[in-house]
Amino acid sequence: MISDRTKLRILGVSFFGCLFTFFTSSSRMMAHKDLGTIKPQLNRYCKEPREQAKNCLQKQEDDKCASLLKQASKCEEAAQKAYSNVINLGGCAREIQAVTICEVEWCDDIPHGDGKAQEACQNECFAVRQALDSCAKRHVLNYFERFGLEENGTTKLQ
Repeated sequence: MISDRTKLRILGVSFFGCLFTFFTSSSRMMAHKDLGTIKPQLNRYCKEPREQAKNCLQKQEDDKCASLLKQASKCEEAAQKAYSNVINLGGCAREIQAVTICEVEWCDDIPHGDGKAQEACQNECFAVRQALDSCAKRHVLNYFERFGLEENGTTKLQ
């Protein structure tokens, strides 16, 4: 029978062995050391409120501009929170990982001007990019709903 002290020693050696393997594995030595994060696409999700505010400021209609600027800020805040609170923290982790792996395998180290390699990169990663885009859009629209915004980022009419 193994004593408790021996069991603890075996457990400790196993634990440190696992840590050693983790910190020296090739996946930790890659240029892409961890799961990437994606930046909020504010130009995509908040395009309409931004344009409305910009047009208002150009026309110098100060009475309307304050509410339009507030609406644009609300849209940007909702999109940023969706990315920081959900999308980059696991809401789309599989999709981000799939895009990262695809880009490492197909898109890294492509010589400038190599059209066939660029096309292969686009073709091979198209589906995983679409999946990531769908996942991100789903979470952003969920946050828009929470913030009382329409799909285009404008305030819901009540």
